[in-house]
Amino acid sequence: MLRAVLATTMACSLSANAAGNVFAVLPTQGVGATAEAVLVTQVMRLALQEQSLAMVPAQQTESAVVAHAVACGQSAIACGRLVGEATSATHVIVSELWDQAGALELKIALVAVRVDGAPVWQTHRAKSADEVGPVAKRAVLALVAPDALSGLLSVTGDTGVEVVVDGVVAERTPLVSPVKLAAGQREIELRLAGHRPLRTTVAIESQRTTSIVVCAKDGAVVRDACGDGAAVAPMSPLVIAGSAGVGLGVVAGVGAVVAAIAAESAYAAFDADRAEEDANAYFGWRTVGIASGIAGGVLTAVGAGVLVVGLVE
Repeated sequence: MLRAVLATTMACSLSANAAGNVFAVLPTQGVGATAEAVLVTQVMRLALQEQSLAMVPAQQTESAVVAHAVACGQSAIACGRLVGEATSATHVIVSELWDQAGALELKIALVAVRVDGAPVWQTHRAKSADEVGPVAKRAVLALVAPDALSGLLSVTGDTGVEVVVDGVVAERTPLVSPVKLAAGQREIELRLAGHRPLRTTVAIESQRTTSIVVCAKDGAVVRDACGDGAAVAPMSPLVIAGSAGVGLGVVAGVGAVVAAIAAESAYAAFDADRAEEDANAYFGWRTVGIASGIAGGVLTAVGAGVLVVGLVE
């Protein structure tokens, strides 16, 4: 009952932040350092509020912890997930403070409520009670740094696919770089002109890249049915023939240039004593050049036309 009331209350108070990150800070569990643990909790909340981050009120967080007292007494991570679900928080800070022979050891972790997987505990040490406040502030700010709260979405496959995230157009394939998104469940729509769009939910994990491959198939945009990449249509015979024609035309053109240079050289070396031989060389290269030029022009023009027709088909 309490969980339902909390969820309803938070839905109203946090509606403006529904698309972003909302943080909850659980009371720090103090083992031999109860007073310091209370200070750590307060310092972490203030540090996050100074960053203008959306926060679950402390009273509602504590009420949710009481409602899940059994689970919270057994596992801080499980407690964080339950409290996050009850309060509509996207991320929950959990921490433990241990008194280790006079030195204080702070263990802190960030629970992404909407993403599966165990968070990584980080350990920070303070030599005295006077240091625990600054240590806690640095620890929580490092934990919720922007890069730690976001992941990447990579979309590959057919070109021209519009990537829409939570109703907002983000990019169009091919992507220059993966799209950076807040961690959590993201509603993705992939659109391609003339095809039925694909709507799916993708779990974006903190500091990880989620990759999907999409392609057009049977009039729709699909994923997980494109093999290792987008489907590649077989090359049209007209495209092959046109490309070959253009290639041969270029070769013939190069031959015409070479023949023209040879003819010019033969003309420059004209010798009266070898008039007939030099004249034959000149006219021979000149004929080859003219023939190659005409052939190159015809092949290039025809090949380009065939290539255009093949590409349009």
